[in-house]
Amino acid sequence: DGVVVFQNSLYFVGNFYDSASVFFPLLQWDGINWYEKGIGFGGLIHSTVVYNNELYLGGQIFTGVPGVNIVKFDGTNFSSVGGDVDDDVEGLKVIGNKLFVVGYFFHAGGVPANDIAIWDGNIWSGFSNDTFPNCTIGDIAIFHNELYIAGAIGTIDTTTGYNNIAKYNGWYLGEKEIKKNRGVSIFPNPTNTKLNIHLSSYSSNETIQIIDVLGEE
Repeated sequence: DGVVVFQNSLYFVGNFYDSASVFFPLLQWDGINWYEKGIGFGGLIHSTVVYNNELYLGGQIFTGVPGVNIVKFDGTNFSSVGGDVDDDVEGLKVIGNKLFVVGYFFHAGGVPANDIAIWDGNIWSGFSNDTFPNCTIGDIAIFHNELYIAGAIGTIDTTTGYNNIAKYNGWYLGEKEIKKNRGVSIFPNPTNTKLNIHLSSYSSNETIQIIDVLGEE
């Protein structure tokens, strides 16, 4: 189902069985020898990627390892990724300095996240304003500063009628959260060009820092 270079070896993910019909999902090739990895690991792996020098595996109903639906591997041991993703993980993609996790789920590490979640190596966050309530997202990519989404896509925000591929123009800011604390108007939102910010009050010693979903200022 997939192959990736990790720690000077090739790692293959799939449904493998040894001569005694013992299942293992991870197979290592160091250029000379084969090694079975993850014996006792149950479930289906859908995606794999290297992030922060660890191998991340996403899939469905993992057993025998610390994580459910997502787990990381340091070359020797499996460990949890800050808590579980509560349903199917279809794709893993490193964008900027963050790991984007996509699929069909509602929470990641207990944080609300509809089908797209972001892991920064320490904490989980939901994507933008969680605008994908009725989708199963298989993969994403950035092209010309726009997010392309592939999968079984039903509704984005309140718009329906997508045929498996959608383009998300720009990145939503956390405008709802900002408005809770002070009067703020931000428009247009989303945008990838000009951005207007109106404040109900502003002090000369205040600064405004805008960081996009990729962690860039």
